[in-house]
Amino acid sequence: MYPTFDLPIPEGQARRLAIGWLTLGVAALVASGLFAVLLVLSRTPHVQQIIPGTDFFHTALVAHVVLSVLIWLLAFAGMLWSLNRVAGRERLAPPLLRPRRS
Repeated sequence: MYPTFDLPIPEGQARRLAIGWLTLGVAALVASGLFAVLLVLSRTPHVQQIIPGTDFFHTALVAHVVLSVLIWLLAFAGMLWSLNRVAGRERLAPPLLRPRRS
């Protein structure tokens, strides 16, 4: 009938690697949220004088965007790549998941 797009969840090393990638992505989003709060605080009149640095706003803005877009997307792609380990397609798997040749 209709094709399904189910991704089977592997066990063992592939699952641990996928969880690690997802943890990295969520940590990047949390750090990005903290930088967003720092962005708001750096524009507040009284707090602006307390934060050291000559150009803290632009530095925090770049860190916020990089963490929220680049690191999150790369980590999510790494998670999907790790979950896509299927028998017969080992050469497409990340190097850490390839079976060792004796």
